[in-house]
Formats: sequence, structure tokens, C-alpha cells
Amino acid sequence: MPLNRPLEGIAVGISISEAEDLGKAGFMVSDINVVTVELCRRIVALGGQVVLGHQWRPGGIMEQVTGFAQRYHVEAGRAMQPIIHNVMAWPDRAALSEGDREQLKELVHIYVAQDGDGRGAALTRMREHMADIAKARICLAGRIRGFSGSMPGLVEETLISMRKRQPVYISAMMGGAAASLIECIRGRLELRALVPHRERVPNNIEHYFRPNAGADNMVALAKLCRLYPEELDQLFQAQNLDTVVQLSTRGMSRLND
Repeated sequence: MPLNRPLEGIAVGISISEAEDLGKAGFMVSDINVVTVELCRRIVALGGQVVLGHQWRPGGIMEQVTGFAQRYHVEAGRAMQPIIHNVMAWPDRAALSEGDREQLKELVHIYVAQDGDGRGAALTRMREHMADIAKARICLAGRIRGFSGSMPGLVEETLISMRKRQPVYISAMMGGAAASLIECIRGRLELRALVPHRERVPNNIEHYFRPNAGADNMVALAKLCRLYPEELDQLFQAQNLDTVVQLSTRGMSRLND
């Protein structure tokens, strides 16, 4: 595998959304889009694919990510393949013309989760579909309150990925649900503080969240992420995107070892 393409063949789920305490972490709401687009840009440049659950809006995240993915494809001479996987929850639809869809069809795959028992159920299906496509996930920020469904969205995406034995690379850089999940993994906070309906927590992930067993939890998650415990600790404490990408890429590049 080329040294400059360590994520070749790896689809990475991106879990980033606004958090209530962004200001305490030194960020503004507008930084969410900036960080999301920059993270996607770096993953694509490293040879990976990105899996997103965002809506298509004029000038929005999906438009920006698709723009640089197109340029990267042309400049790098990559074989046509989906670089972007966009999964949307009912009733969301991509605001794209038929001409746009035709032009992007081999670069971007768009999926729509089916209707069912309301918006919360549709969001869960969207997150499960994202995890079916992705091989790993990066998590930053995320709301703890005001969510649709049975738990905060970033928390649900993390738990679904863990249930599927997929690496999850979490950093407290932007606070929010990601920082609270880290406290749960460190054994300082019980997971039920984030997931009020205990039956919604898969049985096969409890060894990552045992209260007062932070060291053992860290070892278990480090093994899942193909990182050493000290590397995982560095990721948890990372204060810039460079470190988050570096450590996440280090773990993902070891997935096939």
C-alpha cells in the first residue's frame, strides 16, 4: 500500500454535529461545518472514502465535500469509485437535479433510509445503514440534549459501530457527546447518563463502559481501534484536528494487519 494512501479501500463514518458546550471548547457553531469539511478532505486525500448522514443544501457540507472529491479524483487520476457515501433519513431528500445525479453517480452514492415508525426510527435506520457501509468511525462534538430518538445521535452512531466491532476514534476536542462518551469509557460517568433507555445498549459493548474500570475499558477500546492504550489516551485528549487525523489514520491503517 502506498505510504501516502494509508486509507485506501477504507470507508470512514463521520459523526460530527453541534454541541451545547462548543464555546467552552473554544469553538463556534460555524466551526462544525469547517471541521467536517476539512476532516473529509483529509480522509479523501489519504485514499479513503467518507460516509455522511448530512442533507444536501445549496452551499452546504455535501456540496463542499463533493467539490473537492471531484477535484481530487481528476488530479489524482483515481479509478471511478464512490468516494462519498451519503445516507439520509426519511423524509430527507437530496436537492439535486437529474443532471447532477447523473454527473455524480459514480463518485457519490446516495441512499435514503425507508419510512417506518417516525423520524426517530428513520434516524436509527440511517445510522445502521451508515455502519453497514463504513469500516471505522470518527466522532467529535454532538448534542446531549434536544435529540430525536432514544438517545443522542452521536452516541447511537458510536454504539452501533461498536456493536459491529468497528473502530471508533473519539476525541474530546470539541466537547459535547463525544467528551461525555470518553468519560464513560474512562469509568467516570455511567453510560445510562447518556442512554436513558438501558435496553437500547447492545450487550456486546458493555466491556467498553464498565464503571470504575477505566484502565480495562481503555485496553478493550484500544484493541478495537488498533491503537496502544497510550495512543488512545492521546486521541481522547487531542486539541487539534491534525492529531485526531494522525492517530485515527494510524489505527485504521493497521486494520488489515
